[in-house]
Amino acid sequence: MKLLLLTLISACSSATTTSNVSSSSWTEIKPGAPTICSKGAPFSFYYRKGTVNKLVVEFQGGGACWDSSTCSLGTFTKTCSPPGETGVHSSTDARNPYENWNHLFVPYCTADAHGGNKTTSYKGFFSTNKIHHMGRVNSFAAMDHAFGLPENAKPDVVATIGCSAGSLGAIVNAPYVNAQYPNAIHQYFGDSYVGVISSQQFADGIKNWDLSFSPSVPGLDHANLVRVAANKSIDAGLYIVNATITASPDTQFASYTSSADVVQSSFYTLGGGIDWVNHMRHLTETVHD
Repeated sequence: MKLLLLTLISACSSATTTSNVSSSSWTEIKPGAPTICSKGAPFSFYYRKGTVNKLVVEFQGGGACWDSSTCSLGTFTKTCSPPGETGVHSSTDARNPYENWNHLFVPYCTADAHGGNKTTSYKGFFSTNKIHHMGRVNSFAAMDHAFGLPENAKPDVVATIGCSAGSLGAIVNAPYVNAQYPNAIHQYFGDSYVGVISSQQFADGIKNWDLSFSPSVPGLDHANLVRVAANKSIDAGLYIVNATITASPDTQFASYTSSADVVQSSFYTLGGGIDWVNHMRHLTETVHD
Protein backbone atom coordinates (compact mmCIF):
# COMPACT_ATOMS: atom_id res chain seq x y z
CA MET A 1 0.00 0.00 0.00
CA LYS A 2 1.52 3.29 -1.07
CA LEU A 3 1.21 6.41 0.99
CA LEU A 4 -1.56 8.81 0.07
CA LEU A 5 -0.73 12.51 0.04
CA LEU A 6 -3.69 14.52 1.27
CA THR A 7 -4.96 17.32 3.46
CA LEU A 8 -6.73 16.68 6.77
CA ILE A 9 -7.94 19.10 9.42
CA SER A 10 -4.68 19.88 11.17
CA ALA A 11 -3.34 18.66 14.48
CA CYS A 12 -0.59 21.29 14.38
CA SER A 13 -2.25 24.07 15.73
CA SER A 14 4.93 7.43 40.65
CA ALA A 15 1.37 6.06 41.16
CA THR A 16 -0.77 6.99 38.24
CA THR A 17 -3.05 9.94 38.97
CA THR A 18 -5.75 11.58 36.87
CA SER A 19 -7.45 14.95 36.64
CA ASN A 20 -9.88 16.68 34.30
CA VAL A 21 -8.20 19.50 32.40
CA SER A 22 -10.89 21.06 30.20
CA SER A 23 -14.57 21.33 29.45
CA SER A 24 -14.22 18.76 26.66
CA SER A 25 -13.46 16.09 29.27
CA TRP A 26 -9.79 15.50 28.55
CA THR A 27 -8.35 13.59 31.49
CA GLU A 28 -4.71 14.05 32.48
CA ILE A 29 -2.89 10.89 33.54
CA LYS A 30 0.39 11.11 35.45
CA PRO A 31 2.12 7.72 35.29
CA GLY A 32 5.19 8.62 37.33
CA ALA A 33 8.58 6.92 37.05
CA PRO A 34 10.19 5.69 34.88
CA THR A 35 8.51 8.22 32.56
CA ILE A 36 10.23 11.60 32.42
CA CYS A 37 10.69 14.65 30.20
CA SER A 38 13.99 15.73 28.64
CA LYS A 39 15.13 18.00 31.46
CA GLY A 40 13.52 16.14 34.35
CA ALA A 41 9.97 17.53 34.36
CA PRO A 42 7.22 14.98 35.00
CA PHE A 43 5.52 13.34 32.04
CA SER A 44 1.75 13.14 31.71
CA PHE A 45 -0.65 12.27 28.92
CA TYR A 46 -4.27 12.98 28.08
CA TYR A 47 -7.29 10.87 27.21
CA ARG A 48 -10.87 11.61 26.16
CA LYS A 49 -13.57 8.96 25.92
CA GLY A 50 -15.66 9.12 22.77
CA THR A 51 -19.04 7.80 21.73
CA VAL A 52 -18.07 5.42 18.91
CA ASN A 53 -16.04 2.22 18.84
CA LYS A 54 -12.98 3.85 17.32
CA LEU A 55 -9.62 4.91 18.74
CA VAL A 56 -7.14 7.58 17.67
CA VAL A 57 -3.61 7.54 19.09
CA GLU A 58 -1.97 10.93 18.58
CA PHE A 59 1.70 11.86 19.01
CA GLN A 60 2.46 15.53 19.59
CA GLY A 61 5.28 17.35 17.79
CA GLY A 62 7.78 19.77 19.28
CA GLY A 63 11.26 19.78 17.79
CA ALA A 64 14.21 17.52 18.57
CA CYS A 65 17.89 17.48 19.44
CA TRP A 66 20.50 14.87 18.57
CA ASP A 67 23.96 16.29 19.32
CA SER A 68 25.73 18.77 21.57
CA SER A 69 24.94 21.75 19.36
CA THR A 70 21.22 21.19 18.90
CA CYS A 71 20.69 20.13 22.50
CA SER A 72 22.43 23.32 23.62
CA LEU A 73 20.19 25.39 21.36
CA GLY A 74 17.12 23.95 23.06
CA THR A 75 15.30 23.20 19.80
CA PHE A 76 12.71 21.03 21.56
CA THR A 77 9.80 21.07 24.00
CA LYS A 78 10.74 20.29 27.60
CA THR A 79 7.38 19.96 29.39
CA CYS A 80 3.94 18.49 28.75
CA SER A 81 0.84 20.51 27.92
CA PRO A 82 -2.76 19.50 27.23
CA PRO A 83 -4.25 19.38 23.74
CA GLY A 84 -6.24 22.34 22.48
CA GLU A 85 -9.88 22.50 21.46
CA THR A 86 -9.59 22.94 17.69
CA GLY A 87 -8.72 20.78 14.69
CA VAL A 88 -8.47 17.09 15.48
CA HIS A 89 -8.91 17.92 19.19
CA SER A 90 -12.37 19.38 18.78
CA SER A 91 -15.29 17.38 20.12
CA THR A 92 -17.84 19.69 18.46
CA ASP A 93 -16.44 20.41 14.98
CA ALA A 94 -18.14 18.17 12.42
CA ARG A 95 -15.15 18.58 10.09
CA ASN A 96 -12.99 16.67 12.56
CA PRO A 97 -12.88 13.03 11.40
CA TYR A 98 -12.04 11.99 14.99
CA GLU A 99 -14.73 14.13 16.62
CA ASN A 100 -16.43 11.29 18.53
CA TRP A 101 -13.56 8.82 18.78
CA ASN A 102 -11.78 7.67 21.92
CA HIS A 103 -8.67 9.85 21.79
CA LEU A 104 -5.24 9.30 23.34
CA PHE A 105 -2.98 12.37 23.18
CA VAL A 106 0.71 11.64 23.86
CA PRO A 107 2.61 14.87 24.65
CA TYR A 108 6.17 15.26 23.42
CA CYS A 109 8.90 16.45 25.77
CA THR A 110 11.89 14.17 25.09
CA ALA A 111 13.51 15.57 21.90
CA ASP A 112 13.62 12.10 20.29
CA ALA A 113 10.53 11.76 18.08
CA HIS A 114 8.87 9.53 20.71
CA GLY A 115 11.43 6.80 19.96
CA GLY A 116 14.25 7.00 22.52
CA ASN A 117 15.17 5.09 25.64
CA LYS A 118 18.43 6.65 26.79
CA THR A 119 19.75 9.44 28.98
CA THR A 120 22.64 11.13 27.20
CA SER A 121 25.10 13.68 28.55
CA TYR A 122 26.21 16.09 25.82
CA LYS A 123 29.49 17.88 26.47
CA GLY A 124 29.49 21.62 25.87
CA PHE A 125 32.24 24.21 26.17
CA PHE A 126 31.52 24.99 29.79
CA SER A 127 29.18 22.29 31.09
CA THR A 128 27.50 18.96 30.41
CA ASN A 129 23.91 18.96 29.18
CA LYS A 130 21.98 15.89 30.32
CA ILE A 131 18.92 15.01 28.22
CA HIS A 132 16.45 12.24 29.02
CA HIS A 133 15.55 10.85 25.60
CA MET A 134 12.81 8.61 27.05
CA GLY A 135 10.10 9.06 24.42
CA ARG A 136 9.62 5.34 23.90
CA VAL A 137 9.13 4.77 27.62
CA ASN A 138 6.61 7.63 27.80
CA SER A 139 4.73 6.49 24.70
CA PHE A 140 4.44 2.93 25.92
CA ALA A 141 3.07 4.11 29.27
CA ALA A 142 0.38 6.13 27.49
CA MET A 143 -0.49 3.40 25.00
CA ASP A 144 -0.63 0.69 27.67
CA HIS A 145 -3.13 2.80 29.61
CA ALA A 146 -5.38 3.37 26.60
CA PHE A 147 -5.15 -0.24 25.45
CA GLY A 148 -6.29 -1.42 28.88
CA LEU A 149 -9.50 0.61 28.96
CA PRO A 150 -12.69 -1.38 28.39
CA GLU A 151 -13.94 0.91 25.61
CA ASN A 152 -10.77 0.14 23.66
CA ALA A 153 -10.96 -3.65 23.92
CA LYS A 154 -11.99 -4.25 20.30
CA PRO A 155 -12.19 -1.00 18.30
CA ASP A 156 -13.51 -1.19 14.75
CA VAL A 157 -11.06 1.43 13.48
CA VAL A 158 -7.76 2.66 14.91
CA ALA A 159 -5.85 5.70 13.63
CA THR A 160 -2.25 6.50 14.56
CA ILE A 161 -1.52 10.15 13.83
CA GLY A 162 1.04 12.83 14.55
CA CYS A 163 2.19 16.34 13.74
CA SER A 164 5.76 17.35 12.82
CA ALA A 165 8.12 15.27 15.01
CA GLY A 166 4.99 13.48 16.21
CA SER A 167 4.50 12.17 12.67
CA LEU A 168 7.81 10.34 12.95
CA GLY A 169 6.66 9.21 16.39
CA ALA A 170 3.52 7.84 14.78
CA ILE A 171 5.63 5.93 12.24
CA VAL A 172 7.74 4.53 15.09
CA ASN A 173 4.72 3.46 17.13
CA ALA A 174 2.10 2.52 14.50
CA PRO A 175 3.31 -1.10 14.31
CA TYR A 176 2.80 -1.48 18.08
CA VAL A 177 -0.72 -0.07 17.76
CA ASN A 178 -1.48 -2.33 14.80
CA ALA A 179 -0.24 -5.40 16.66
CA GLN A 180 -2.49 -4.59 19.61
CA TYR A 181 -5.57 -4.62 17.36
CA PRO A 182 -5.01 -7.15 14.57
CA ASN A 183 -8.69 -7.25 13.58
CA ALA A 184 -9.26 -3.48 13.37
CA ILE A 185 -9.12 -1.26 10.31
CA HIS A 186 -5.90 0.74 10.60
CA GLN A 187 -4.99 4.22 9.43
CA TYR A 188 -1.87 6.38 9.68
CA PHE A 189 -1.79 10.14 9.14
CA GLY A 190 1.29 12.33 9.42
CA ASP A 191 0.92 16.11 9.37
CA SER A 192 3.95 18.25 8.45
CA TYR A 193 6.53 15.49 8.27
CA VAL A 194 6.92 12.99 5.44
CA GLY A 195 10.12 11.18 6.41
CA VAL A 196 12.99 13.45 5.33
CA ILE A 197 15.94 13.04 7.69
CA SER A 198 19.65 13.60 7.14
CA SER A 199 22.17 10.78 7.44
CA GLN A 200 23.83 12.49 10.39
CA GLN A 201 20.54 13.05 12.24
CA PHE A 202 19.66 9.41 11.83
CA ALA A 203 23.09 8.19 12.96
CA ASP A 204 22.98 10.47 16.00
CA GLY A 205 19.45 9.30 16.83
CA ILE A 206 20.59 5.68 16.85
CA LYS A 207 23.59 6.51 19.03
CA ASN A 208 22.27 9.20 21.38
CA TRP A 209 18.58 8.29 21.67
CA ASP A 210 18.82 4.53 21.30
CA LEU A 211 16.18 5.03 18.59
CA SER A 212 14.47 1.74 17.85
CA PHE A 213 11.44 0.39 16.03
CA SER A 214 9.08 -2.52 16.45
CA PRO A 215 10.78 -5.91 15.96
CA SER A 216 7.73 -6.88 13.90
CA VAL A 217 8.98 -4.66 11.06
CA PRO A 218 11.58 -6.52 8.96
CA GLY A 219 14.69 -4.47 8.33
CA LEU A 220 14.24 -2.12 11.28
CA ASP A 221 16.10 -4.21 13.85
CA HIS A 222 19.10 -2.59 15.55
CA ALA A 223 21.71 -4.21 13.29
CA ASN A 224 20.01 -2.91 10.15
CA LEU A 225 19.51 0.54 11.66
CA VAL A 226 23.25 0.73 12.38
CA ARG A 227 23.98 -0.45 8.84
CA VAL A 228 21.73 2.22 7.32
CA ALA A 229 23.17 4.91 9.58
CA ALA A 230 26.69 4.05 8.45
CA ASN A 231 25.85 4.17 4.73
CA LYS A 232 25.21 7.72 3.55
CA SER A 233 24.09 6.45 0.15
CA ILE A 234 20.94 5.06 1.76
CA ASP A 235 18.07 7.50 2.31
CA ALA A 236 17.30 6.70 5.96
CA GLY A 237 13.88 8.36 6.00
CA LEU A 238 12.77 6.60 2.84
CA TYR A 239 14.10 3.32 4.21
CA ILE A 240 12.09 3.67 7.43
CA VAL A 241 8.86 4.69 5.71
CA ASN A 242 9.08 1.94 3.08
CA ALA A 243 9.84 -0.74 5.67
CA THR A 244 6.89 0.34 7.83
CA ILE A 245 4.46 0.50 4.91
CA THR A 246 5.61 -2.87 3.54
CA ALA A 247 5.11 -4.50 6.95
CA SER A 248 1.53 -3.15 7.17
CA PRO A 249 -0.07 -3.81 3.76
CA ASP A 250 -3.61 -3.44 5.10
CA THR A 251 -3.00 -0.07 6.75
CA GLN A 252 -3.98 3.10 4.93
CA PHE A 253 -1.07 5.53 5.16
CA ALA A 254 -1.55 9.21 4.39
CA SER A 255 0.36 12.44 4.99
CA TYR A 256 0.36 16.18 4.43
CA THR A 257 3.30 18.47 3.80
CA SER A 258 4.13 21.82 2.24
CA SER A 259 7.16 22.76 0.15
CA ALA A 260 7.28 25.97 2.19
CA ASP A 261 7.56 24.21 5.57
CA VAL A 262 10.21 26.27 7.35
CA VAL A 263 10.30 24.00 10.41
CA GLN A 264 11.05 20.81 8.47
CA SER A 265 13.62 22.47 6.24
CA SER A 266 15.34 24.20 9.18
CA PHE A 267 15.75 21.02 11.19
CA TYR A 268 17.03 19.23 8.10
CA THR A 269 19.64 21.96 7.62
CA LEU A 270 20.63 21.78 11.31
CA GLY A 271 21.30 18.08 10.74
CA GLY A 272 23.62 18.77 7.84
CA GLY A 273 21.06 18.15 5.12
CA ILE A 274 21.12 20.06 1.83
CA ASP A 275 18.18 21.04 -0.37
CA TRP A 276 15.24 19.84 1.73
CA VAL A 277 12.65 20.69 -0.94
CA ASN A 278 14.15 18.38 -3.56
CA HIS A 279 14.70 15.64 -0.97
CA MET A 280 11.08 15.97 0.16
CA ARG A 281 9.76 15.90 -3.40
CA HIS A 282 11.86 12.84 -4.24
CA LEU A 283 10.54 11.02 -1.19
CA THR A 284 6.90 11.91 -1.85
CA GLU A 285 7.19 10.94 -5.53
CA THR A 286 8.72 7.62 -4.53
CA VAL A 287 6.30 6.48 -1.84
CA HIS A 288 3.13 8.55 -2.35
CA ASP A 289 0.29 8.08 -4.80
